[in-house]
Amino acid sequence: MLQKVNAEWDKYGCMVSYLPPELRERHQRIHDVAIQNAKKSGWSGEHETDDEDE
Repeated sequence: MLQKVNAEWDKYGCMVSYLPPELRERHQRIHDVAIQNAKKSGWSGEHETDDEDE
């Protein structure tokens, strides 16, 4: 499954902005809900980037 997903993403350079409009809109809807749910569960996203300044 992972190989299939990676192969599809590779077709679009792994860039959401390169997806066809229908897929881009679907991705955005799913992503928005996932971010909302994560924030409700206490995720902020800031700790994931703490080591980027090193």
